[in-house]
Formats: sequence, C-alpha cells, structure tokens
Amino acid sequence: MDFSLFLITFLMVILTISGVSKLLNLSSFRETLLELGVFKKLAAFISFGVPLLELLIVISLVFKQTQYIGLSTLLILCVAFTCVTLYSIKLSKKIKCNCFGSLSDEKIGLNTFTHIILLITPTFYILFNDKRYILNHPLTEVGYAILLNIGLVMTYLLISSLKNYRKAIKINFF
Repeated sequence: MDFSLFLITFLMVILTISGVSKLLNLSSFRETLLELGVFKKLAAFISFGVPLLELLIVISLVFKQTQYIGLSTLLILCVAFTCVTLYSIKLSKKIKCNCFGSLSDEKIGLNTFTHIILLITPTFYILFNDKRYILNHPLTEVGYAILLNIGLVMTYLLISSLKNYRKAIKINFF
C-alpha cells in the first residue's frame, strides 16, 4: 500500500467519522460551542456547518480537481480548531471536545493539539506528494486502506473509552 494512499484515506476516515457523529448529535456539539461563549444563533449555524464542511472536504479529497481546495480548507479548519483549543485552555474550563461527537468523551486540552497535529501532518505530506490522488490506485487497495484506517480510529476510540472507564471506576470506588 502506498503511504500517500494510507494518509489520504486516514484523513477521509477521520473526517467522515467526525462529521457524521457530530451530525447525529448536533445538540452536544452545539452545547460545546455555547460553553465556549459562542452566541446561540451562531452556535446553531456552526454546529451544522462544521460537520457539513468536514464531509465536503472528504468528497473533495477523492477528485484530482478539488483535492487542493479540500486540503487547503482542512488546514484552515485546523487553524480554527487550534484557536478554539487555545481559547478553551485560557478559560480553564473542562469543556467536552466533541471531536468525534458522542463517540468520545474527551475534554478540550493539550491532547486536542495531538489530534490537530495528526490532521495537519498528513495534509502537508499529501499536498507536496505527486502520488496523492486516490483514484490513481486500484479500488481494492483503496478499500484495504479505508478498512485499515477505520480499524485504527475505532481502536483509538476504544482505548480512549477504556481509559475514561478506568478513571470513573477509581473515582467511584477509591
């Protein structure tokens, strides 16, 4: 499997899971925005707009003609996520991240920077790699890359949930 194929499908899987999970639980994402101090009407717009933008980026990554726009938009979105993370840390509040909607119960903090770096690094690699187009690869190879990345993301979410569960048990029993 080509490394650039792995990275582009990684971004596609991350953004698809993130966008769909946020759309399935708009109220939770809206609540996060309200806790950050976003006005109610703007929070309603952003809570629908961000996941929709994530899904549009996924679609744009498939086609040669739109991939550059999608990657550039993803970088802008990462800058916005970084600003929100810095602001949240400044507030010193424990605000739910909603990076993956209700699939993850992580709080915005230093760990959020790791997520952002995991989006920015492959984005730059793909931008400067000449073998970056997903449609240049055999369909079976694309399918394997997508399944591998789904497995990696689900493993991460499972480990994250288990860590939160262990913390809850320690708090409740000790």
